[in-house]
Amino acid sequence: MAYFHPTGLSCPGCRRGIDAARCFRRTHRSRATVSRFRQCHGVYNVSTGIIVQGKQLRPAQVILLVRGVCNGEPSTVPATDVGISRTTVHTLRRAVQHTAWQRQPDTPLDDQDTETDELFQHAGETRNEAPRSNRSPATAGQPAAGARHRRTRPSADGGHGGQDERAGTAPGGAAHQPRYPGSARHSLYRCAGGGLYR
Repeated sequence: MAYFHPTGLSCPGCRRGIDAARCFRRTHRSRATVSRFRQCHGVYNVSTGIIVQGKQLRPAQVILLVRGVCNGEPSTVPATDVGISRTTVHTLRRAVQHTAWQRQPDTPLDDQDTETDELFQHAGETRNEAPRSNRSPATAGQPAAGARHRRTRPSADGGHGGQDERAGTAPGGAAHQPRYPGSARHSLYRCAGGGLYR
């Protein structure tokens, strides 16, 4: 009652309090007490004036519905918990979101609320920086420049005293090795002497 009617129950017509009304009947489906006011003869119950008016939902069902909407659950979950169709859940979800958007405050937030808002807005951006290694590229497992895959090319007479060759290194000394084999860049390379040369 404190969340649905913060100012208390009152007649939607004459705006009188619940003290000026009498118990008229109890609904069969939602088991809510319907009050009728003596002056204007208007009827009023706990769901009058809120988004679930006319839906015949019990207060416990309304709480489950609002909880599912606030948690961002799919429509099938509140529909199963409350016992209503997914179409009704979708309609009430849109109504809850629209009402929350209309009633969001325009005043600036204080320090504590600002920190909470920034916590969700910039999640993951204020974590501690990952430690960096002080090792050089050679000690970190990367081969030094000019010393990659050295091997000996067989000589013309079948011996093993030929010249050194670096696989994946162009005759000019620069490494020209495609990053993704089978790509368009890879088609510009050809195999020669065991290395990929342009």
